[in-house]
Amino acid sequence: MEKKLKLQLFDNCILKKQDIFRISCFFAFPLPLAFILINMALAYSGKFNAFYSQPVWIMKVLLTYLFLLAFQGVVFCICKRDFLSFVITASGGYILDFVHQTMCATTGDPLLPTDLLMVGQFKKIAGYVSVPLTVSEIIGLVLILILIFTYLAICKKIPRKPFKKRVINVVRIVFIVFFLIYSYLFCISYGFRYTVLKGCNVSISAFSAVEDYNNNGCILAFFPKLGEMFVHTPDDYNENKIDKIVAKYTQDIAPFSNKQPDIIAIQSEAWWDPVLLKNATFSVDPMALYRAYGKDSAHARTGFLVTPVFAGGTCLPEFEFLTGLNTLNLPSNTYPYIQSVKEDTASFVWEYRNNGYETVAIHPYSKDFYSRDTAYAFLGFEKFLGEEDMVNNSTKGVYISDESLAKEIIRVYETSNSKNTFIYGVSMQNHGGYNYFRYPSYDIEVTGSTLNNDDLIGLKDYTQGVYDAINSFKILTDYFENVTKPVVVVMYGDHLPLLGISGSTYIDGGMAEEGNESNYTEDTSFFHTPYIIWANYDISELSVPKYMSATTLGLEVYKMASFTDTPEYINMFNALFTRVPVYHHKGLIKNDGSFVQQNDSYINNLIEEYKLISHDLLHGDKYTEK
Repeated sequence: MEKKLKLQLFDNCILKKQDIFRISCFFAFPLPLAFILINMALAYSGKFNAFYSQPVWIMKVLLTYLFLLAFQGVVFCICKRDFLSFVITASGGYILDFVHQTMCATTGDPLLPTDLLMVGQFKKIAGYVSVPLTVSEIIGLVLILILIFTYLAICKKIPRKPFKKRVINVVRIVFIVFFLIYSYLFCISYGFRYTVLKGCNVSISAFSAVEDYNNNGCILAFFPKLGEMFVHTPDDYNENKIDKIVAKYTQDIAPFSNKQPDIIAIQSEAWWDPVLLKNATFSVDPMALYRAYGKDSAHARTGFLVTPVFAGGTCLPEFEFLTGLNTLNLPSNTYPYIQSVKEDTASFVWEYRNNGYETVAIHPYSKDFYSRDTAYAFLGFEKFLGEEDMVNNSTKGVYISDESLAKEIIRVYETSNSKNTFIYGVSMQNHGGYNYFRYPSYDIEVTGSTLNNDDLIGLKDYTQGVYDAINSFKILTDYFENVTKPVVVVMYGDHLPLLGISGSTYIDGGMAEEGNESNYTEDTSFFHTPYIIWANYDISELSVPKYMSATTLGLEVYKMASFTDTPEYINMFNALFTRVPVYHHKGLIKNDGSFVQQNDSYINNLIEEYKLISHDLLHGDKYTEK
């Protein structure tokens, strides 16, 4: 009897062989899953050599495995089924990788945490974008299904015996604690991400996110970026410091002239010069009008805007132009209208409004896209017209045409009763993707022996949009040259388009090399869009940089309004941007086109002051305004 009792106690205390095997499977299967997800991303980009030549690649696999295991453990705590928890983990990992590849193919950018804030809005444009199914997606799906069915076969051979409630509770506590600690370190902790992860060569970059996926795999590229969404307060930020900076910039900017013009500004969707593609030939120069404006020194200035984004992120250069606040100083991979502009925010728009201008924004699309419907009011716009508000709303192709936007600007201008007007338009006609035969007829034929049929059709669609954009600008200048009041009209491109599959047209067109098509940060030409400043009066004396950031362009246009009283923070912006007209993640560029040397202490000091002022105005206590 005593021996029987001992055996029973022994059976209750130890795990059976089948239990040990099932537990081993639970811990083991996330490891091949980690390999599949990493190699799925590598297969898409073709970066196997770059990844596996790193001595720390094993650590990257291990870090990915631990995250998948932690997630699987938490799911197990909820569903109480080991096989189901693995299926959910594997499915989630595949979906993450699939969405990454789809976004790269359609927008040029991978999936970022901030994109989750835009899910509902992205649905609106999804119908206009073709989603290619890649070989890596198919192979990844097949391998994951094999893994799932293997796990299922093992589970069927080894009957599941429920553990005691006390044991299950202990396991739950262990998994929840493990998940919380590892997730905090992995996703939030600045120290862990920039010591341990960085030591394993896990890059976390705001401006080469595609390379992060190529270098890290989807798990290590996506989740550590969650911590980048939080605002970091500079160590030396305080009221006394801000007061000292502001006190240095009380000297107002000298007025450009004795005129106070009405100002019309347009951010033109994906406006760029396709003639820069070496291997493409155009029957008509789509930018001929733009080049003609550039020769009229009495009324126009043209040049290059160095934008912070490629193929997407429209609201970033828009935010820079309207505020003078560079997105390089924001939390990485963020949309400023959604995450930063949550109350009245200092901007050039407010300054126009404070000086008697009526401020109107027009966007021929949904007003809530990028949360413009709330952010524009916080930036100082009195009125905001979306597609549902526009009287002129004729479409061309998929979206409301640039011609309609130009006519709507004229209508709003004519109905304004204010002394002066500032109108800001964001166009939509040439938004990607560039599908087969978007327009019923074309003004320009495109040819190129190195371009495949898909490239040519997409480029033809895009080129028609470029041609229409500059012609819509001419509608405005033709109208305003006959207006007696002084008027300035500005247009600039927000970013280059994504042409072809993952930018393949840039390779076929001779602008990028095979293998480097996704690493656009290597070449600043992928960030150069045109800008044009035109006035219906003589601006021969106007001197503006040939290259400038959107922040600088916004400031230069503001200066043309010739206000006699300028806020100290704008005086500070002027001190910086006159010396560094391009403030970009590729570097700081001076008026002569050269890069600022790292040992230029004066400019470095200006940059530090600018960062502190930017933080104060956007995320701080607004000591600047006090």
